[in-house]
Amino acid sequence: MKVLYQAACYAPNTTAQLVLPIAKGASFDLALVTQDLRPPGTYDFMGSTRNLMRGVFAAYCNILFDKTMARVQVAEVQTLTFHKTQGTFRLVFTQPNKPNKLPKSTSTLAYNNATQASVVLTATQIARALNTLFGGNVVTVVPWYTPYTYFGGYNIRFTGAYDVDEPLLNSSTADVVVSELVKGDPNFAPSFLGSFMFGPKYPNGRQAVNTPQGIGRLGAFNDLSGGSGVRPVEVVRVRMLALQAGTVAFKPDLAGLAYPNDDCLVYGNWAATPPEYSNVDPSEVQLTPFPLTIQ
Repeated sequence: MKVLYQAACYAPNTTAQLVLPIAKGASFDLALVTQDLRPPGTYDFMGSTRNLMRGVFAAYCNILFDKTMARVQVAEVQTLTFHKTQGTFRLVFTQPNKPNKLPKSTSTLAYNNATQASVVLTATQIARALNTLFGGNVVTVVPWYTPYTYFGGYNIRFTGAYDVDEPLLNSSTADVVVSELVKGDPNFAPSFLGSFMFGPKYPNGRQAVNTPQGIGRLGAFNDLSGGSGVRPVEVVRVRMLALQAGTVAFKPDLAGLAYPNDDCLVYGNWAATPPEYSNVDPSEVQLTPFPLTIQ
């Protein structure tokens, strides 16, 4: 076998294995983990010794499971985009179904989107201000980038309450625009893909399809920054809800994928002897399920 596709279940927002059984009504994270199973090694290149590159470049599979036992949960995601590189703004929240309540506002926030370090700092400040406004750790804020790694804006994910269609935040200035990226409604079909959280090494070609058998064509491909070696790497995860008592198996599966778009690809080494090619045949992919017990 050359590549591992493994379904894993974790405690929410962690890589801690679940303590089984979990309770009916409990939330957990389902993840697709991949690993390059080829052994490390070296090859000769024009008289110099080089390490063989290792890592899974592209990983796609179905994850089959009984949807009467568990389902995907959806977190509202709102995105901020900017017409200027630097400035200040406030975010205003109007409480739903409470027209007599005054809107709540964050403190004035300074933003600077000029460098990677300043973007990270701005994201931290936005998250801190919103969590102070709402009380508790109810949102996460991460920057997003275009396929050419240009800064795009910030995604605000409402992780404190899943399956809730949150009111749209308002900006105090026209230079900062707020829009809804993922509606926090599990019955709203376009929200399905947006509920998945992809790893930073897999920003391209992101896919997830809601099927009667589970999750179809789940995966993404690498950011061209190089392989991750032979260690296990998380491609994507999603929050799940346990619906009823029993055992449900989450099974990676390769049937019905659309090749070549859904190919499994590793980093090749054409100069090696013998040459190592990128494409991995489905017969060379080890599929490891995760059995989850609910009580």
